[in-house]
Amino acid sequence: MLDCNDNILVVSQSKRFSESVAGGSALHYMDYQFSHEVSPNGLSAWECGELIKVSASCEPVPGVFRQQALNRLFAKRILQIKPSQVFIVGVNGASIDLIRVADLMGVKAIVLMDAPPPALSDTGDRSWLEACINKASRRYTLDEELKVAWADFECSIWEEQMPILSQNSCKLTFEYGIYEFCLRDHPLLMAMQESDVQHFLSCERVLDLGCGAGLFLQLLKERGVGAYGVERNESVAYYGRDTGLDIVCQDALEHLRTAKDEVDGIYCSHFVEHLPIEIVESLIELIAHRLKHGGIAVLTFPDPESIRSQLLGFWRDPEHVRFYHPELIITMASVYGLDCEWSSYQDQAHNIYPFPEEPETLPVDGFLNKPKLSKRSLWQKILFKMGVVNSYDFESIRALEDKLTYQQSVIDNLTRRTEQLWKVNQTWSWNDNVTLRFKKR
Repeated sequence: MLDCNDNILVVSQSKRFSESVAGGSALHYMDYQFSHEVSPNGLSAWECGELIKVSASCEPVPGVFRQQALNRLFAKRILQIKPSQVFIVGVNGASIDLIRVADLMGVKAIVLMDAPPPALSDTGDRSWLEACINKASRRYTLDEELKVAWADFECSIWEEQMPILSQNSCKLTFEYGIYEFCLRDHPLLMAMQESDVQHFLSCERVLDLGCGAGLFLQLLKERGVGAYGVERNESVAYYGRDTGLDIVCQDALEHLRTAKDEVDGIYCSHFVEHLPIEIVESLIELIAHRLKHGGIAVLTFPDPESIRSQLLGFWRDPEHVRFYHPELIITMASVYGLDCEWSSYQDQAHNIYPFPEEPETLPVDGFLNKPKLSKRSLWQKILFKMGVVNSYDFESIRALEDKLTYQQSVIDNLTRRTEQLWKVNQTWSWNDNVTLRFKKR
């Protein structure tokens, strides 16, 4: 538990407030702006000086996890300044979930509704919005008209005046599972997992093992596939259930052992690398037992042959145990009646190219040491004016040919170097993750 400082974090779209609202506390601002620019790092929100730019696609409320662009930077800011409370101005897709993030991290949030509620047709979107605003410790509107507009939502403690933000004693909780969850870029993860939905389009009931807050469940729901998930972290499971998703709070292996009904699809993403080998074998056996005949199981995990995965990401998670090669998982699964129908590992060539320790030398010596042409003599100049080719011109042509030959040799040399480097670089281009699709015999 970390003691909160006498700080208040204000999150808004570049709006400023009088220091008088702080009640003696220090105000820290997290200003953001929606942008149609292409993200420089592939993430849905990025820092640009003191301003945070957010992908414009995250502004509408409908979309749940697809909109949660600010969660990652907001969680970092909370850990940096340890505020006693946060003040969130305005309701949009990127800002509204920050109330729940603050609640997860043990910090109270105040929200100012400065616009009417969005029109929501999906029950999941409405459940999400209601869950967010009901996690706020206080809610404010700017006038009576806005209060009436929000009347359909089950909220209380509405006031019309700007609050006086005072000290609020609290303890900032740190739990790695929650911290790691908050630091994910949910819109990016949704985009990365979307291709896995195709494996389950013919299924009636899919089980997502270690589902977290239910990002993949949301993707399946959008495609009309029935699904539920299992998540051991109670806070994260509750976080997902707030959006109307079916999530059981239980250990995944225990659930596989005790659940009575079979399913025709099981999704297991980034789970096996958290387990020792004997538990992985038990997991695969239980997956096979729980699947109906002809059912589909999809496992995704880090590729041990990916240099990027080895160097840049794997050991950030303190619960990661070891890498598993896809051939090991395929062999193990076949013992329990699961046949691998498709492997992303096999779909991508894993070529390894040798490279010389020393680069090829450019052919410069002979050309640079070649004597230069002397100046034209008077007689050669006269002949040149008369249009008569002379020995000087022949010498000049040969010198030009030498230059062109040298230039071509340099180009050929650089081309060979570039091709060699590109082959070596392909070692870095292997996918970070492996996806395996199994069918139960």
